[in-house]
Parts: sequence; C-alpha cells; structure tokens
Amino acid sequence: MSTNHLRQASLASAILLLVLCVMSAASGVSQQHFEWVHAPSSYAHDLVRDATWLRAIVVVDDLFVVAYVSATVFLARRLADAQQVLVALHPADAEERSRRGQGVLVHVHDRRHRCVEGIQLRLVGSVQHRS
Repeated sequence: MSTNHLRQASLASAILLLVLCVMSAASGVSQQHFEWVHAPSSYAHDLVRDATWLRAIVVVDDLFVVAYVSATVFLARRLADAQQVLVALHPADAEERSRRGQGVLVHVHDRRHRCVEGIQLRLVGSVQHRS
C-alpha cells in the first residue's frame, strides 16, 4: 500500500466534503434537517419539496463516506506497516526545547528500520509530570 493511496483518498474526502457544504449552502437543503423531530405533515412536505436536492446530497454523502473510510483504512494499514519511535524527554527538558522553538522530533521507521518520515512537534502549554 502506498502513501499515494492515502493522499488520494484524503483529497477525495476533502473535495467531497466541500461539495456537500456548497450543495447545502446553495440549495438551503441538508440531511440534518431530517434528523430532528418535526410534525409528520411538515416532514412529508419538506421531503417532497426538497426531494431532488436530497437525492443528490445523499449520493455525494455516500461517496464521501466511502472516501473517508478508505482514507482511514489506508492510514491504519500505513501505521501497521510502520514502527513508530517517539523521543521521550523529561517534562522540564520538553518545556525548554519548546521555548527554544525546537520541539520534539518523532521518527517513523519501516520494518527494516529505515527512517521514512521525521515530524517536528511543538509543545503548546505546559507539561505536568504524573506518577
């Protein structure tokens, strides 16, 4: 499984979410309206009135679900194939590194212990030691 699949599924999810937002904003129709309790006559009237938009929104929403579930599966497989190694620092050291703008470096290694990614994390707020 390549990182490219993860990127493509993530990008598709983002685009489909944007399309859903634009469709709802442009039409004034959303699925969420029908997740609330309404009088049966009002509910039926709204379903008939907004039927065309609702069908389109449900189709795009189903595609969105497929895309983000795919992205989640690709991410889970990627993490399962990688071995994560975190650099553990004493809380005081982490705060000092954060003040200097250095943050904490996280390396992701593949099964052959080759570094495939390096991620710089910055500490926000204070760190408290818990025993």
